Amino acid sequence: MHFMPSMVATFRNAISAETHQHHAAQITLDFEGEFELHCQEQVQHCKCVLIPPNLSHCVRSNNHWQVTILLDTNHSLTKRLLKVFMVKNSPVEIPEEYYRDLLLLGISARNDQLSISQLSGQLRQVFEKWTEDVGVDEQDVRIESLLNSINANTSLEEVDRIVANVPLSKSRLSHLFVEQAGITLRRYILWQRLRRAIAIIVEGQSITDAAYDASFSDLPHLSRTFKSMFGINISMLFQIKKYIHIH
Repeated sequence: MHFMPSMVATFRNAISAETHQHHAAQITLDFEGEFELHCQEQVQHCKCVLIPPNLSHCVRSNNHWQVTILLDTNHSLTKRLLKVFMVKNSPVEIPEEYYRDLLLLGISARNDQLSISQLSGQLRQVFEKWTEDVGVDEQDVRIESLLNSINANTSLEEVDRIVANVPLSKSRLSHLFVEQAGITLRRYILWQRLRRAIAIIVEGQSITDAAYDASFSDLPHLSRTFKSMFGINISMLFQIKKYIHIH
């Protein structure tokens, strides 16, 4: 699992996960056939799919080797990807002429032929190639500034202070944030705190320390949040920690 600016990528045998929902766009590609995507009370058999953010889903396969990429939805590259594949509120299968690039990159990653910086750069090159003719609307500068400030802080007190200083009424801010970020402000803050907690655990600290440092009310709160967003128990992080790299 590789943590890179604006994305997280995993290249490994699929982990069995329950239905979950997170604030990231997700690309999953199966190297050994197809997988089942359970979403919106339907089952799709897919080779490569782009799942929009904030959509409950579950990926099931027979322990196939897969690449899964979680993309920061507030990054312009992710916005262009969602636009080029015309993703709205349902998953979209990615055509072979596109996912062929990921197959080649995944083979190199599987054989440990790439450093994390090389992997990050080549993933960006692939996505830039896919979206080279696509533009996106400018983000409201107040929301952009707020997002950057939240991303840099996990303390609830500090985040509350930042939000209070936004020059908008509470109702207008809530409406504009959902419009621009595609998620409620409260949910986005929770998502960023969870990302911080994961990084703390990967660095070698305990789950209890991670819950405290990322401003969760207690360990069960962190555990429930992680399970709801990723579909697995947070204790699984300790089993796969040696495969996690932060860049």
